[in-house]
Amino acid sequence: MNEIAFPSILLKKKGLVDIIEREREKREQSRLKLQSIAQSKLRHKISKLMKTHRFDKEIKKAAKAGKNSIDVKFRKKYILNCDLSEPFIEISQKKRELSVSITFNQYIKSIEDHLFEEENIQGEVLIERDDDSHQTCISGVHIEWSSLTPLPLTLDFIWNPSVLIDDANEDETFEELFARMGYLPRDGTRLVLKKGRRRVSQQQEVSSFYGTTLTVRPEHYNEMEEAFDL
Repeated sequence: MNEIAFPSILLKKKGLVDIIEREREKREQSRLKLQSIAQSKLRHKISKLMKTHRFDKEIKKAAKAGKNSIDVKFRKKYILNCDLSEPFIEISQKKRELSVSITFNQYIKSIEDHLFEEENIQGEVLIERDDDSHQTCISGVHIEWSSLTPLPLTLDFIWNPSVLIDDANEDETFEELFARMGYLPRDGTRLVLKKGRRRVSQQQEVSSFYGTTLTVRPEHYNEMEEAFDL
């Protein structure tokens, strides 16, 4: 019995793996786009928060009063009661069933990263936890800073043991400072400047010794003798 010969049928290759990989790539691109939108919204919200509360103005006011820290309370509109693990911003795309979110925890960290990126500035976002629930109140920001004004230089003269110097001119030397402020003896006696036992040249700049104490004595002065009289 002769076998029936079936015609050869050529099927077009569908490339199923290629289809899956292309769709996966498109999905990743969509996810990155949503992520970019979410981050853009976060930057806008933080920018608006900064502009509204003028942290720079509040810090300037506190620093002018000699303070080293300040609490900036948020305006009512910006006080948030939330579960910190929940989304603060959430962007979705129905077509690919994608969702990208930024939590309240990430929102807080972004505020702190923005405010406290400088070396001398520290602080934290103020949060108040409700012991009876998972809710947390985001109510403001605590900011503190290192004193950026150096401690004054103390000059120990025999006629005044605690002369504080914090206003020397830029690049001013001790010789120039003494002449400008009238600290040179009228009889021409030379002054000797010491840091501990080490002698300090009067040609050195005053500013490099801020925060220290230097003794200033007339040359050949003997501590056992009577007080030096100008």
